[in-house]
Amino acid sequence: MTSDVSSVLQNLISNDSELGSRLLSLLLVNSGNGQDIINAINNGNTTILNKSIDFKKIGLLKDTKENHQPIVKVRNDQKEEDKEPEDGEDTLQILKRKKNTEASARFRKRRREREIEKLNKLKLLKLQINQFNDKINLLIDENHYWKLKLKSINERKSNELLETIKRRNIHK
Repeated sequence: MTSDVSSVLQNLISNDSELGSRLLSLLLVNSGNGQDIINAINNGNTTILNKSIDFKKIGLLKDTKENHQPIVKVRNDQKEEDKEPEDGEDTLQILKRKKNTEASARFRKRRREREIEKLNKLKLLKLQINQFNDKINLLIDENHYWKLKLKSINERKSNELLETIKRRNIHK
């Protein structure tokens, strides 16, 4: 079965297909012996290719009860960060870039969460402001009512006092 997979892989690579180049770069990164794989492909020597690549280890073969079936998953929407280096970048730079990408994703997620929290807090504060404005209006109305009540009581008492004074002056 591995010779079937390696021949399919060789055909994809020799036809210069995008799938073949992606699979080749995955093989080079995952197997750790990229130079042997490149030489085997260039020379057409599938025995070295079969010995140097553990297809189960890198995920190209799936164990089933019936037989081994090749699995090839390739995304067409592969991002720039996910692409393999073409011009000799070493693995340290790749790891740094990957960590940076992951950190950026975490930062963006936290920023969105903070934004949502701030929006929720803003809504809550606006609701409290409206409640306070309603309370202020209610207290202003109540204050106005009591002022009118006080004024009417003071007028009544003033009138009563005036009447009392008038009566005293009349009787004298």
